[in-house]
Amino acid sequence: MIKFSSNRDEVLGFVNDTIDANDKAMIKMLNSLGLEIIKDALTKAPTPRIDTGQARGSWSIKVGFLSVQYNDGRFGKGKASGMLSPEISGMRKYEVRVGFNVPYAYNIHEGVFENGDEMPLGKKSEAATPKAGNFFLSQKFETRKKVWLDRSQEWYSDFIVKEFKSL
Repeated sequence: MIKFSSNRDEVLGFVNDTIDANDKAMIKMLNSLGLEIIKDALTKAPTPRIDTGQARGSWSIKVGFLSVQYNDGRFGKGKASGMLSPEISGMRKYEVRVGFNVPYAYNIHEGVFENGDEMPLGKKSEAATPKAGNFFLSQKFETRKKVWLDRSQEWYSDFIVKEFKSL
């Protein structure tokens, strides 16, 4: 148990340090969650189809008020050029947004051509990998959300302990 003197500044300093530690732990947890979502989207079926690697390489993560993180090669799934900027307006401090940012990523994800026709597997690219498919990101939110929630709680617990130990 921590004992405080009657020094008001000492108490306020501890409260501020506690808030800072929580902020750091939350941001680290959200960043880890974003990376896990992208990794799952790229490695667990269905995955984006591969033609040039542009779609797979166009991932980004935005956590709260931090700068956008773009593909840094950690998943080894191509590099993208001509990407759109991810939507970041109205973000809250404790929010994570993930996505793929080439103009046609939406079409591949939704499985439609720009004219609205359905895009059957194999039609878009002869180089499409097996197990490639539509809804490669949103389907993960249905199938992996319990795993992500459990991991997020573990990550936060680990990060907050580390932050408090550093006080």
